[in-house]
Amino acid sequence: MTSGPASDQRCIAEVDSIRPVVSICSDRQEKVDRGDLALATERPFAVSVGAATLARLTVREREVLRNMARGESNRVLARRLGIAERTVRAHITSIVRKLGVVSRFEAGLVAFHQYEALAGEDVAS
Repeated sequence: MTSGPASDQRCIAEVDSIRPVVSICSDRQEKVDRGDLALATERPFAVSVGAATLARLTVREREVLRNMARGESNRVLARRLGIAERTVRAHITSIVRKLGVVSRFEAGLVAFHQYEALAGEDVAS
């Protein structure tokens, strides 16, 4: 394992990426502590997308979305797909808009839960 500024930056980025999840978990724990179990058991990221919505994505957007399920950075996605990082960002912006989600994180959840459907559509195309 390497150490140094680059390694430190990666660690900071990883911590920053989970900060919203930690915040949600803290909120849920506070609800449990107050005895508000109904609110504590709500799924904070209940994101569902139908087949018709997935069909609106281009083949390349489905490929980007499927790779997002791994939780990799835009830079890693760009290298894996052989495209520019800026192009990955453009695809993700389009994906988020078409899926009707509010963030890259939620799009990643869709990708994770719809992974097989996304792979199957590419084979069928």
